[in-house]
Amino acid sequence: ENFLQKRQSNISAGIKNEGRTLELTLYPEVVSERPNPIVFLFFGDELFTSSNKFDVLNNEIAGGQARFLHNDYAHLLYGTGIVGLFCYLFILYSIFKIGWRYKKRQKDIYSWTIAVGIVLASLQLFISGLGDGLLTLQSRVYIFYFAGMLISHFRNKFNYV
Repeated sequence: ENFLQKRQSNISAGIKNEGRTLELTLYPEVVSERPNPIVFLFFGDELFTSSNKFDVLNNEIAGGQARFLHNDYAHLLYGTGIVGLFCYLFILYSIFKIGWRYKKRQKDIYSWTIAVGIVLASLQLFISGLGDGLLTLQSRVYIFYFAGMLISHFRNKFNYV
């Protein structure tokens, strides 16, 4: 019940006060508190360890308690920096672009449906990244597997690059 009450109060407070949003808006403060802010900005620090690691987040969001990151983009930004976040977004963009390109080339409904599946898989990865944590691998592995399988099918069947 306590968890549900806390979630309800967060929802009524608005998206700007949601912890997942604050993780990104407080990023400049977190960068400034780091011992090597430039290195942290570009390359991050420890991708898979975020609990109780960033004092600004603990104090501003969790009221002084240990807090771990709650969305993919915050995990990547804090853990791998701008470089890692850019690489991940580029992968998502590449999957979307491949699916979109295949969708435009296909004439039969079977191939068009598979191409739309690739596009939808990439969009699902992008959107779920806003709410899930990167550490919930089962939410990502199946979608990447599905998109990779469909892309491989197109490349083998139609010799697309």
